[in-house]
Amino acid sequence: MRIFNVCLAILVFAGCATGGKFGGSSGDKPLWMEDKNKAYPQAEYLSALGSGDTYEDAKRVAKGNISQIFRSDISAVSSTVQKYSEILDSKGLSQSESTQQNKSVEVSSNQSLVNIKFAGKYVDGDGKVYTLAFIDRDETGKIYEQRISDNEDNLTSFVDEAKKSKDIITQYSCYRAALAYAKLNRDLLDQLQVISPKDAQMSLITYSYSKLSSQVRKLGKKITYAVQITDDKQDEVKNIIERIMSNLDFTGTKKPLLQVKGKIVFEEEDLSKSVKFYRWNLSVKIVRTDENKVIFSIDKVGRDGGLSAQRAKQVSYYQMRKFLGKSIKKELDAYFDSRL
Repeated sequence: MRIFNVCLAILVFAGCATGGKFGGSSGDKPLWMEDKNKAYPQAEYLSALGSGDTYEDAKRVAKGNISQIFRSDISAVSSTVQKYSEILDSKGLSQSESTQQNKSVEVSSNQSLVNIKFAGKYVDGDGKVYTLAFIDRDETGKIYEQRISDNEDNLTSFVDEAKKSKDIITQYSCYRAALAYAKLNRDLLDQLQVISPKDAQMSLITYSYSKLSSQVRKLGKKITYAVQITDDKQDEVKNIIERIMSNLDFTGTKKPLLQVKGKIVFEEEDLSKSVKFYRWNLSVKIVRTDENKVIFSIDKVGRDGGLSAQRAKQVSYYQMRKFLGKSIKKELDAYFDSRL
């Protein structure tokens, strides 16, 4: 019994000794909980607190709070640029060696912020977990500078490829890729301006986003198209496709580079006395006329109903519009990437 009491006393003493970190004693709070700007001065760090039921929850919230400091969300364009970097890697043209070496650097999901670190965790008396996310301005500024420089080199590689090609589609494809890098660098510079203004001023940008965007639109207008859909009595599908092509800045003409051909078939189905049903089959393909080559084809089958034949077909055309809007853009993107 005496040995048991001694052991119990030791455990109680140990619990009291660690109560500030895990039990939430305010007297033992880390300095970053009491005054984060004193622990991590604003001149040297960006920082934000986060809390949650678990340490991972707290880290996620802290990351989100840091990301709110910035204006632009660059995660989507980052994934696009990654695709183009892999294409350059396969050709031995990528200039992103230093970026590849920094793959271990912490990256947040929503802002693609790099080099986020954490001060540790603190658990209060109610079991709530806190942490502080921080970014070292000087250290992170250097990482951003290098990434911007690498992106600029890769961008230049695509511009050089475009200038060497006589094919309008290849030129357009290369400038699209270059534009993605320019957009990423524009957003990275916005972030760098917050993280380290002095490093942002030292970053050199050869091709501006607006300049490349203008070039992509200029080349897009040289890509001509025409649409021919069989049994499209009201030109519903034709109009949908023409809007898609026009939004890409392509130009409609009678002698096109890209010929869109398709067919639509409606079949009435007797499934209900009170509701009209139609089964439809839509097929579309795009032919590159100078090569007499089908660059892609898509098909879709559906069934829609309505209180009248007109209403049923309206629903069907709505479904076709959704399908074509996603599918044509996706297939064209894949085709343009294949020309890189």
